[in-house]
Amino acid sequence: MLLFLVALLVGVLVAHAVGAGVARGLRVAPGHIRRAMPSLPAVDVGDGSGRAWRRQVRAVEARLLDRFEDGVEGAHAAELAHALEAPVEAVRQALDRLRQAMPCRLRVTRGGRLLHDFSADAVAGLRARRRRTRPLRVGLVLLALLANVGAIWPVVVLGFLAAGSLNAMLEADAAKVGLVGLGALAALVVATLAFGWVMHRLLTPVGRHPRLGPAVVEPAAAAAPGPLAWLPSFGGGGHTTWTTSSGGGSSSSGGRRGKDGDGAGQAIIAIILIAIIALCLFTVWVWVRGVYRAVQTPIDDEDDLGPALWVRRREVVDRIERLLPTNDLVGRVLRALRRLAGQRRPADGAMSRRVLARAVRQGGVVTALEIQLHEALDPAEAMEVGTRLCTLLEGRVRVIGDGEVAFDFGPGLTPPPDASDDPHLWAEFLRFSPQGPAVRRDPDQWSHTLPVNLVGLRAGHLEATSRLAAGAWLMAASAAILFAIELPPSWQPYLLGLAEPGGAFRETFGSLLTVGTVLFAIGATALASVARYAAVTCAALGARRDARRAACQEVLEIIEAGRDVVDLGEQVRQVYDTLVACWPGVTTALIEKEMLGFAVDCDLEPVPEQGEGQWSLQGLAARYAAARAAAVEAAGRPDDAADRDAVVFDSAIELDRLVALA
Repeated sequence: MLLFLVALLVGVLVAHAVGAGVARGLRVAPGHIRRAMPSLPAVDVGDGSGRAWRRQVRAVEARLLDRFEDGVEGAHAAELAHALEAPVEAVRQALDRLRQAMPCRLRVTRGGRLLHDFSADAVAGLRARRRRTRPLRVGLVLLALLANVGAIWPVVVLGFLAAGSLNAMLEADAAKVGLVGLGALAALVVATLAFGWVMHRLLTPVGRHPRLGPAVVEPAAAAAPGPLAWLPSFGGGGHTTWTTSSGGGSSSSGGRRGKDGDGAGQAIIAIILIAIIALCLFTVWVWVRGVYRAVQTPIDDEDDLGPALWVRRREVVDRIERLLPTNDLVGRVLRALRRLAGQRRPADGAMSRRVLARAVRQGGVVTALEIQLHEALDPAEAMEVGTRLCTLLEGRVRVIGDGEVAFDFGPGLTPPPDASDDPHLWAEFLRFSPQGPAVRRDPDQWSHTLPVNLVGLRAGHLEATSRLAAGAWLMAASAAILFAIELPPSWQPYLLGLAEPGGAFRETFGSLLTVGTVLFAIGATALASVARYAAVTCAALGARRDARRAACQEVLEIIEAGRDVVDLGEQVRQVYDTLVACWPGVTTALIEKEMLGFAVDCDLEPVPEQGEGQWSLQGLAARYAAARAAAVEAAGRPDDAADRDAVVFDSAIELDRLVALA
C-alpha cells in the first residue's frame, strides 16, 4: 500500500511537470498576443475533408522542406506546384503550414502573388524540432491505444465482482453471500467516485489560472447554423460518471425465516446481480463502439473552427455514447493537442465570411487597414488575409493613397452564406457595449468561469480525464492485489502457460505486470494533466486576445464617431474588472501591454498631457478615411500597366516597426 501511494505521488508530480512544460511552450510573451490572433485557415478542395487530402498535403510539405534545405527566396505556390507536379491548392496549404511553423518573410506583389522567403537556419530548426518530438508522438500513439482501458476498468471490475458474487452465492446456496457481494459492489462504486474526485483535485493546474466552465451558447448564436455546421458530431462531453447504479441493495424479508424465504431473497439478489452484469456488458459494448467510431472518424475535422466559434457551438451528443463520455476521450485529447501544437495561430473558419461580408457592403472592396482593425490583426496578417482571399476569388490587389492597399473583389461579389452581421462574433469571451465589456455567458454556465476554448475539448472532457486517470490507477492497484494474494492452484497453469509454474517466475511476472500498469497509469495521468494545463493556457490566451479586441472595438467606434482621442486606460480598467472574477491571476499590467501592442501596430501617438492612457487617433483616422475614399474611387477600375510583380507589401519592413513590449 505504501509503495502504491508513493507511485501515485510520483505520478502526480510527473504529470504536473509535463503539463507545466507543455503550457510553457504555448505561452505568448506579454504584449505580443498579436502572434496568437486567429488566422485564415487553409482552404481544402476536392476531398479536402478526408484523410487522403491531408496525407497529400503532408507529403508536399515534406518535399518542400527538402527543396528549401539551403533556404529559398520568392517561393510561389503556382511555380512550386508546376515543379513538383502537385495540385496548386496542396502546395498553397503546405506553404501556409510552413509559414505557421517557422519564421518567414512574406511579400505581396501588385498581381496578388504571395512570395515566401525561408532561411536555411529556419528550415534546419524546424527539422530538428520535429525530430525531437517524434519519440513523443510515438509514445502518445501507444498511450492512445491503451489509455482508454482506464476509462472502462471500473466497469470491468464491477462486472467481474458481480459475476464472482453470483457464482459464490449459487455455490454456497446462501443469500448472505449475495448480500456481501452487493455491499462490495456498492463500496467499489463509492470508492471509484471518491477516487475520481481526488484525482480531479490532484490534477488541478498549479497557479492562478482562469476558472474553466462549460461552453457559452447564446440563444441567438446557437439558433443560426455555424460556418462548419456540416461537420459530424462526436460522442461524449457530458458530466456523467461511471455509475452503474445497482438500484440499491436491501432485500431483507422482515423476520420471515425458512428455506422458502431464503430462496426468495436469494432469487431477488441473483436478479440484481444479473442486471448489474448485463449493464456492465452493455457499457463495455458502448465503450468498444465509441472507440471504433473515434478511430473511423477523420482526425482534424475541426481544423477550420476557431476558438471564438468553438465556445458558442453546442455539440449533439450521441444518445448511447453519452452514457460513457470517456469512450473516445484519449483520441479527442490527442487530436486537440496535436491541432494546438501544429498551429502557431488558431484557425478561424468564419474570418473569410466576415471580411467578404464587409466587402459586399462596400461595393466589393475592403482595405488592409479595415481588416486589421476589424479582426484585431497585425499589419502582416491583415495583408495575408486579404491577398489570399484575392487569390482564391480572382480579386485584385490595389495600391491606393500613400502606400495603403485595398482588395477589390468586384461589384458582383455575392454575400457569403451564413455571413453574420454580429460585429463581435470574433470576441471569444467578452461582449462589448456602451456600458462596457461583459462576459458572454450561457444561462447554464457556471458563474465566474470562462468556457473551455481548446478546440475539440469541453469542460466535461477535462473532468473525464480525471476519471480516466483514476481508472488507470485502479487497474494498477488491481494488478498489485492480484499478484499479492495466492491464486488458486488450478488457475496458475492456465494463466502462465506452464504445467507447474515456479514461484520465482510467478513473482517476476507479477512484478513486471504491476510495474507496467503503474507506468501506464503515470502516462494516463500525464495526458490528463497536459489537457488541463493546455486548456487553462488557451483560456488565458483567449482572454488576452479579447483585451486586444476591446481596444480595437473602442478605436473603431471613436473613429466612426469622428473623435480623435481614445482612452485605452479606461479600457484596461473595464476589461480587468470584467475578467478578474473569472481569472484571479490577471493583472492590469498584462492587459495594458496587450492594448499597447495594438496601439503600436496602429501607429497611435500617446498624449500624456490629456491624461494617462490617452492616445491620439488623428493619424489613424486620416489614414482610415483616405484609404476608404481611395478604395471606393479605385473600385472597378481596370488594372494599369504597372508591373504586376512589383512588391506592395513586405513583412520584414513592417515587423521592423514593432517594439519589445515584454
